[in-house]
Amino acid sequence: MRRLFVFVTLAAVALAMGMGGVSAQAQAANETVENATDPDEPTCLEPIDSETCITDWHYSGGTFTVEIDADSRTTITYAESGQMDEGTGQFATSTVSAPDGESTHTIDVRNPEGEAAVTFATQLSQREGAGAYISTGTEGEDPFRHFGGTSGLLSGVGMTTLLAGLGAWYVVRSEESGVIEA
Repeated sequence: MRRLFVFVTLAAVALAMGMGGVSAQAQAANETVENATDPDEPTCLEPIDSETCITDWHYSGGTFTVEIDADSRTTITYAESGQMDEGTGQFATSTVSAPDGESTHTIDVRNPEGEAAVTFATQLSQREGAGAYISTGTEGEDPFRHFGGTSGLLSGVGMTTLLAGLGAWYVVRSEESGVIEA
C-alpha cells in the first residue's frame, strides 16, 4: 500500500510540473485584461511614433484596413513589405494624411497571395528612429505542438522514465533473489 501511495504522489507531482506553464500563461493574460485603463480610450496595438498608433487592423482579399489614432494631423508613409524572393521586384508605397483622432485607411497590396505586410513611418517616427508594421505572416509552428509543446513533451519523457524506473525497481525488489524469470 505504501508503494502505491509513493507512486501516485510522484505521478501527481510530475503532472503538476508539466501544467505549470499553462497556469502562468493564463495568469499573465488575465493581468493584461485587468490592467486596461479607460474603456473609451482607443487601445494602441502598435505605436508608429510617440503621437500616432495603430489601434486595429484587418486583412481580406489583398486589402488591409487599418485604424489609426493620431494626437495631431500627420502624414503617414506606408510601404508594402513581406517575404520577398531573391533578386529585384516592386512593392506598393504611398502617403496618407491622418487627421487628429481616429481614422480608417485601406491599403491594397500587389501580391495578395501568401504573406503580406505593410510598414508605417511618419516624420516624427523617423526622428525617433522607429516605425511600425502589420503582417499576415504565420508564426513558426512548434514541432512538439502535438505533444503539448516543449514542456509537455519533456514532462511526458520525464514521467515515462520515472515510471519505467519504478517498474524495474518493483520487479527486482519483488523477486527473492533478483530476476528469476523475465
